[in-house]
Amino acid sequence: MGKIILIFVIGFILQYAIKIYLDEVGYGYHRNLAYISSAIEGTTLILLLNKYGLDYNFFIYSLLFTVLITITFVDLTRKIIPNRLNLAVFIIGLINAMINPQSFLSNLGTGFLAGSLFLAIALISGGAMGGGDIKLIAPLGFILGFYSTIYVILMTFIVGAIVSIALLIMKKAKLMSEVALAPYITIAVYILVFANNLILDLFN
Repeated sequence: MGKIILIFVIGFILQYAIKIYLDEVGYGYHRNLAYISSAIEGTTLILLLNKYGLDYNFFIYSLLFTVLITITFVDLTRKIIPNRLNLAVFIIGLINAMINPQSFLSNLGTGFLAGSLFLAIALISGGAMGGGDIKLIAPLGFILGFYSTIYVILMTFIVGAIVSIALLIMKKAKLMSEVALAPYITIAVYILVFANNLILDLFN
């Protein structure tokens, strides 16, 4: 129990410290949302610890979710993904590549294909998808690899479609409104890491 509490507190403090930094560089959000993002961070670290223990996967996914949670709340509140946060995802990909060099080229190619796909969608949709989303999915592909990236992209659009339809029905959004896609990407990564087997079991 002591380890769980410690992990939660570390996650909470880490995410709140990032929020303070974002305030200083002009990308901050409301304090109440900071408490929520910090609680999500702490809970996520506990879930990762329960799933992986203190191994390599815990380390990489802790870094990744820390950045994704931050990106999600910035994108929700400001409709922008700062380049420095996407760069952080890329740096995590480099760390992953140094630890697993055998997958470097295939993951690099996956990142390029994922970014190209999102760029094509952005051009076809007339800008409904932002450039930050393109610069996010590319390094994510670099980290996750081909099949996991395809899964995340599919889940992103499935979750995004469900939410968008609900917002249209409630008249909270218009048909061609710009979409903050980062939250759906983050949810898709959560599903990949924590609920993938559960979803697969539903179709077996």
